[in-house]
Amino acid sequence: MAELAARLRAGDVLVSDASFSAGWIAAHLPARRGGRDFLFARGQGGLGYAVPAAIGACAARPDDRVVTVSGDGGFSYAIGELATHAQLGTRSTHLVLNNGSLGWLAMWQRLYFDGLRQSVDLESPSTRPSFAGAARSLGCTAFEVVRPGDLAGTLDAALGSDGPAVVEIRIDPAATPIHSFRRRLAEGDQLPNAPRPGTVYRVPAWHRSPLVPAPSAGEDKESNAGRTQH
Repeated sequence: MAELAARLRAGDVLVSDASFSAGWIAAHLPARRGGRDFLFARGQGGLGYAVPAAIGACAARPDDRVVTVSGDGGFSYAIGELATHAQLGTRSTHLVLNNGSLGWLAMWQRLYFDGLRQSVDLESPSTRPSFAGAARSLGCTAFEVVRPGDLAGTLDAALGSDGPAVVEIRIDPAATPIHSFRRRLAEGDQLPNAPRPGTVYRVPAWHRSPLVPAPSAGEDKESNAGRTQH
């Protein structure tokens, strides 16, 4: 994020996908001016928002650079829209923070469900999707970064491209911008005892509305047949 922040200028449009991407942008990419230069998919869990939203941003601001930041999970939802970017020749750069998983869900399971890992992995030892390769096949310039030292030069090349460019960046699966997650991870051995957050819902006890006349004893027994009272 520091390397990207150093290259952004007033007038650039930042489009965030949902999940960790929004946290990375909000924490590390400063606004260069007042105005509508940041677009967020906040509040609705809108994975896949960034790449399609960037099409609209490019149409509205054709003379400005548009940069998206997505995780590999969110990027997968709308990767086909890169073809639209290529057809339109948009001035866009798309960063894919690839940790090989649905990172928020993987970390949530680890912290609050006794180390469960279920349906969150997007790659395996034998299969590793290439988002850079997919981007090239859809008509975009694409780069892959696996070493931190290569990031600066790659961002310069991507931001300087004539058309849409994709930068796939391998990141640490344990990296998170969420403070509460980092605190929980730092607790180490206490993780199994961490309380699960959120509301625990219980079925309320069954009761009859006071506005309904009480039935006779026989009718009440028949109407409650098969019901379980909590």
